[in-house]
Amino acid sequence: MNAPLYPRRIIREVIMDWLVAMKLVKGPRALLERMADDLLSEMGLTSVFELVLTERAVQGAKGFDAAHDDRHVNGELNLASLEYARAALEQEHLGNAGDPSSWWPFEAKAWKPRKTPLGNLIVSLAFQIAEAERIERAAKAPPLLGELALWRPSCPDCGSQNLEDLRWEKQGLPDVTKGCNDCNWIETPESMQVKISMNQGGTERP
Repeated sequence: MNAPLYPRRIIREVIMDWLVAMKLVKGPRALLERMADDLLSEMGLTSVFELVLTERAVQGAKGFDAAHDDRHVNGELNLASLEYARAALEQEHLGNAGDPSSWWPFEAKAWKPRKTPLGNLIVSLAFQIAEAERIERAAKAPPLLGELALWRPSCPDCGSQNLEDLRWEKQGLPDVTKGCNDCNWIETPESMQVKISMNQGGTERP
């Protein structure tokens, strides 16, 4: 049983809503649907494209969503796509998709070739889209803490990062400033003011 073409239906509804919102169509719903279908055809949303999007939707419904795909960072989705493309080729010319090759990145029970070359190509393309989306997300994501380079302050005079903490005391309160070992620059202690508490008659940290 083929999965319903959810992507086309959803896109079609969005287009119809847009046509109504822009007041571009006045008339019965049948006219609205016909105009939406014409726009879909102009967009080049072929039946193959619909099937690929549907396969992606089915994969997501089975739990193979973005969070799942993001864990496959070693090319597993790409390799799976290649295996299904190979299956489509062998099925078309040899009549049998056969077993997966040693390049198949998942467990053997996860190999589920379709009955037709087109079906296997649909799955292959869906894996390719999943891999492309994973790469796109990874490029936009902030780096992990372990991948961040340790930031170190530099001397405002000479640019050196050879700084060390210097302790000084003011009104009996120890404080820390920085000094450069290369040019002898010292952070001005006066920039660290000591606030006098008028209520308690003592001193407080700024």
